[in-house]
Amino acid sequence: MSDPIKETKDAALTELIKDAAANPDIRAAGQHLAGGVLTVAKTLSTVLLPLAALNFGIEKARRYFNETFPDEFGAKAANIPQENIVEPKSSIAGPALQALAFSHEEENLKEMYLTLLANAVDSRSAATVHPSFVHIIQQLTPPEARILKVISVRFRRTEPLFAERIANLAPPPDKTASNFYLRFLTPPHEEIAESWNSFCRDCEAIEQDLAQTYLSNLKRLGILADSIVNAGARDSLSFLAGRVSGSAANLTRELRLTDYGNLFLDSCVRDEPKIREPKESRN
Repeated sequence: MSDPIKETKDAALTELIKDAAANPDIRAAGQHLAGGVLTVAKTLSTVLLPLAALNFGIEKARRYFNETFPDEFGAKAANIPQENIVEPKSSIAGPALQALAFSHEEENLKEMYLTLLANAVDSRSAATVHPSFVHIIQQLTPPEARILKVISVRFRRTEPLFAERIANLAPPPDKTASNFYLRFLTPPHEEIAESWNSFCRDCEAIEQDLAQTYLSNLKRLGILADSIVNAGARDSLSFLAGRVSGSAANLTRELRLTDYGNLFLDSCVRDEPKIREPKESRN
């Protein structure tokens, strides 16, 4: 299904607004043009706001951008040196501002968009602000945004959030792989699930019954992931060597941030983003 917002080009949108202003049947809020595209215009200035927002809180969005956004964004960008301020990529700033029109009343989500925009105008961090991050925020609930904020403060970048022992496995005497891997795939304990539920309570996340849904969504978005490691060696080669030699392998399942998840937190969540240092030139 096509997205009318993404497909609407600047020139077409301008003509659309002009037509709406000239046509008394289209002027009123809530009218639809042929083809089902939502268009309403009270003034030509509405072209600066997302097209679909015209029927969804346009006055609130207008007041926010005119009265509140400059101060809030200014506070986020206050520590950026003047020489590092750059124009943000339109592929990031455009969708972010559109999404902010819908989310400015959700404090946790609004903070994410403002942090993303601040990093997008900072030459030291702009290169790591991925265009997909806007779409990630759009798929988060306010409780999930709160959870990610607490994760960014409580855990170091490379440490697992939670872990559980799967089993102490040893290869069978005849060294065949089938039995070993059959035991490897047995269902794990529920330690991570219980730890996550407790963590969500500490985060004061709303709807405690949805804690596992939050976890599934964060995994689906590629922010969190499970990994299985040999607690003794923590690398696959040593793990296989342990199997061949007959020594026990202490298998542990860990829940941790992915590389993509850490980059997302740097750009959209962490108060002190990881700044890329300029590479030294080689003579």
